[in-house]
Amino acid sequence: MREEQGVACLEPAQFPGGYGSPSGDGAIVINGRFLGQNLTGVQRYAGQMLRALDARLAADPTPRFASVELHMPHDCSPPPDLRVIRPVRVGRRGGHLWEQLELSRSTRGALLVNLTNSAPLFHPRQIVTIHDAVIGVFPGNYRFAYRAWYRLLYAGLRLGPATFVTVSRFSAGEIERYFGIGRDRLRVIPNACDHLNELPADHEALRRWGLDRGGYILAVGGGSWLKNVESVEAALDLMAPPRPRLVVVGRREAHVFSRKGGTEGEGAALHLGTVTDEAMKALYERALCLVFPSFYEGFGLPPLEAMGNGCPVIVSDAASLPEVCGDAALYCDPASPASIARHVDSLRDGGPALRGRLIGLGFDRAANYGWTKSVSMLLELIEEQLGRKPASSR
Repeated sequence: MREEQGVACLEPAQFPGGYGSPSGDGAIVINGRFLGQNLTGVQRYAGQMLRALDARLAADPTPRFASVELHMPHDCSPPPDLRVIRPVRVGRRGGHLWEQLELSRSTRGALLVNLTNSAPLFHPRQIVTIHDAVIGVFPGNYRFAYRAWYRLLYAGLRLGPATFVTVSRFSAGEIERYFGIGRDRLRVIPNACDHLNELPADHEALRRWGLDRGGYILAVGGGSWLKNVESVEAALDLMAPPRPRLVVVGRREAHVFSRKGGTEGEGAALHLGTVTDEAMKALYERALCLVFPSFYEGFGLPPLEAMGNGCPVIVSDAASLPEVCGDAALYCDPASPASIARHVDSLRDGGPALRGRLIGLGFDRAANYGWTKSVSMLLELIEEQLGRKPASSR
């Protein structure tokens, strides 16, 4: 047994019954491969669902399942605050090979829960989360090997017994269209934004960056052209001075994307790369607005996070964003910088009434999404898969 940040991690040989064999009715394993990946919205979803599941199980007066484990590659560390879910290091490989070979072996006999777009092809009982169908809609945005692998993976999983989860009704329709997975096999379990609620905002970071309250607009996701930060930059050029500063948060995943995103340090934009959650909360709280003119989103977490932290939101009228944001956002044409500029100007010139209305609507909208609510949906699905309750209508 190893200790990592106060958390006991079992080695494979310490499993009861031999290497990697959690078994028996009610054994649950969470796929922990995401713990070794860079943090995007997909990994955020997995981490918050893991923590919410652990908190929910810890609050149950009697054990709900025979065992609940988190299986992860040997070089990963679990979250330090797990109370019930047992972290276990499995095997010596990493990446897809670990998932397809070692995770499959370590979880035989258990229900495997996969939260981040990938899963073993041949596991007999598993829940697989697919966040969107973007590789089918915009294949040119991804390297050939990357999109070819995921097309093969989803085709194989479709033919097997897996049950699927996605994060919005929009994504459910897209996954059916592009991957052939029927809606009767898909459950919608959305993202949430309350993970920032208890964190202190790092306003000192804003002082270091020279950012004043209301003096900048925020954009998130500079890695892919689909995030459309270029249209925000073009919109600024259409505004009368004094123009707000553009602050861009996000990193480019070079091993995934085939096209370049925005270039670091161009013009008046401040490109921050990856920031802490505490700094992100401060950026939301003091921005004039978040501008999120994405061409395609399976969910769109940044607008919801912004709403939960009192930041007015301008989003595109495309993909899942109207479903997620409802009446709490201003909608722009993502292909029209002029459309974006008009909305930013309305927030600059419209006084506190418009901002106050959007902030109030945003708080109300964000309150509809919580990790506790989402993990309750996951637990219901898990119990259905274990045969403990009938499948719900959806």
